[in-house]
Amino acid sequence: AGSYTSVQGAGASSLCLPCRAGTFAAAGRSTCDVCTAGSYGSADGATAPSACVNCSVGTFAAAGASACGNCSAGTYQPLPGADSAARCLACPAGSFAPPAASASSSCA
Repeated sequence: AGSYTSVQGAGASSLCLPCRAGTFAAAGRSTCDVCTAGSYGSADGATAPSACVNCSVGTFAAAGASACGNCSAGTYQPLPGADSAARCLACPAGSFAPPAASASSSCA
């Protein structure tokens, strides 16, 4: 588990390759499945979808990601599990947000 082979009739375990971070495979798979968008997998050789963790607020990830990206300065994301940078919300006029913010803050 945590590895795959696309070789038919493989005669050695050395032909089984570990799934890369952001993917996982149960035993006997010919491919690795990807973590869903909005989640990431940080370790190689994951064996189940439970290895995929939701991105926290202020971050996002496409399917198969090995880490979450931060929303840019001037944007924020109040919900976990965002699937793209397009989900980061622009700060309204009179407010600001640093990278990876979960909310905007009013200017003093």
